[in-house]
Amino acid sequence: MNRFFLFCFLILLGSGSVLAQYSLQSQYHTSLQSGEESSSWPAVSVIDGSLHYWTRLKKYRLEFYPGVLMQVHQIKENDPSLNLGLSVPLAFYPLDFVNDCDCPTFSKNAFWFQKGFFIRITPSWTTNISGTSVEVMEQMGNLGISMGLDFGISDLLTLLPMAGYQYSQSFSATEFSGSFLHFGFSVLFRNDYRKRYR
Repeated sequence: MNRFFLFCFLILLGSGSVLAQYSLQSQYHTSLQSGEESSSWPAVSVIDGSLHYWTRLKKYRLEFYPGVLMQVHQIKENDPSLNLGLSVPLAFYPLDFVNDCDCPTFSKNAFWFQKGFFIRITPSWTTNISGTSVEVMEQMGNLGISMGLDFGISDLLTLLPMAGYQYSQSFSATEFSGSFLHFGFSVLFRNDYRKRYR
């Protein structure tokens, strides 16, 4: 199983170095459950980091970020659980959806909110790799929705802060589920722009 993830990670790095369109993302999730509800999901918070390949449709602002995801689940009265998995975020820009400009918000001088506001839907799957005894963390499915803005620092670099909600379901113990608020940011590298101007 771990070799499979290593294989996917190397392919992702290889494609990123050739096409130079990749993104780094980090998020902090805090549990919405308290009291008796908290016993249904042992993690009180989650920190994750991920590496993604970036691509989009040519004439529409619909973007895809397939990638590799690593999560650290902080569990009450237990050691943290380390999970590794796959994530496939899908982002669209509802206020500027029909647009064939393959360029960052930095290159669009007017209407920065209209050009930069996005909604991101993120399905992901992870499996435990730390050997923890908490059954609920063995196999997990997550579905998140976020809103954010992209800020083009240059043609090569874009920052994307975001906030949203995530629902998590255990596949190892199907009666367990959890809800989280999350805050995070993504950094998008578009080194392919450098090649266009050579």
